[in-house]
Amino acid sequence: MIGSIINWDALYKEAFRVCKPGGYVENHEWSVKFGCDDGTVLDDSPMGQWSKVFWEGGRKFGRTFRVVEDGLQEKGMREAGFVDVMVRDFKCPVGSWPKEEKMKELGVFSMGTWEADAEGLFCWILFCKK
Repeated sequence: MIGSIINWDALYKEAFRVCKPGGYVENHEWSVKFGCDDGTVLDDSPMGQWSKVFWEGGRKFGRTFRVVEDGLQEKGMREAGFVDVMVRDFKCPVGSWPKEEKMKELGVFSMGTWEADAEGLFCWILFCKK
C-alpha cells in the first residue's frame, strides 16, 4: 500500500474499529531504499538515488514512501489501540548472488518481481508528474 495511503493513522484506526475482540491486522510494507551490507550501493549511484526520487515524489503528492523509515506502521497501530504489536524486518536480496540457498531462491523471485513490476512504478511516477 506504500505510496497510496494519505493518512496511515486513520487507516489503522479504521482497522481497529472493525476488528472483533481478539482480531488482528497484518501489514507488510517495503522500503524503497536499496542498500547492501558491504556498502556497494553508493548514495550517488542510480540505486542509491532511487529512494530519493520516490521520497520526493511522495512528498509532493501527499503520499509517503517513508513508511518503514518513519515507523508509521507500528506508531499507527499502537495509537489506534492495537496491543502486542510486532515488527519484523527482513532483508530481501535482488538477484541470484547469495550463497545461502534459501536467500538465493528469494533473490531470484525478488528479481523476477522487479523485472515484471518496475514498469508500473515508473508509470505511476510519470502519471503523477502531470
